[in-house]
Amino acid sequence: QERQAWYQRFLEGRSAPFTRPIPPGTVSEGYAYQISKLHLRELEDGKPYYVHCYFYDGDRNHFFGRDNQSNVVICSKKTLILEEEFFFHAPITSAVHIVMEVVRSSQGYDDISIAWSVIEMGEKVRTLPYYGQHDHAPILKQKLYPGSPKFLLISKTLTSYSGLEGTVETRLLAHPQLSSVSDFFPEYGFFIDHDEIP
Repeated sequence: QERQAWYQRFLEGRSAPFTRPIPPGTVSEGYAYQISKLHLRELEDGKPYYVHCYFYDGDRNHFFGRDNQSNVVICSKKTLILEEEFFFHAPITSAVHIVMEVVRSSQGYDDISIAWSVIEMGEKVRTLPYYGQHDHAPILKQKLYPGSPKFLLISKTLTSYSGLEGTVETRLLAHPQLSSVSDFFPEYGFFIDHDEIP
């Protein structure tokens, strides 16, 4: 098991994630994506779950950047209380989406994708409340879809795709203070408070 964990870290270190070109003249801004609570009938009480966040490029139709995942939480009454914050900085266009995947944990073996959601950043970033001053900021109730977000690689439209009976409560916030550490983290990379950062 220890060797397998080491080999997994080795493979992850070798891989180079897709990225997207930085448009000339654009500025990388800081953001926080908060995930507070998720309710879904398909969740099993007493089972462990986590959420996995990715960037998706709607123009080029691929996932890119550095993904990240939350802590594992136990489901109670078909609900996950996550209270997780994902930080990142990037220049945003209408092609940039955040994809959130709900995963049932099996200690790394055969984890199962249960549902997913997507938010297009685009115009939203112009009117975002600021991180740290957002007590009364509106909560987004994102629709959840069944299965894996790899569905986006097959069909870029969700107009004919029926969702699940459930929602995830999130907030997307501007975080200007991240500009002071932008040299230490690449664009389009999620990091969270329990990451090991040198």
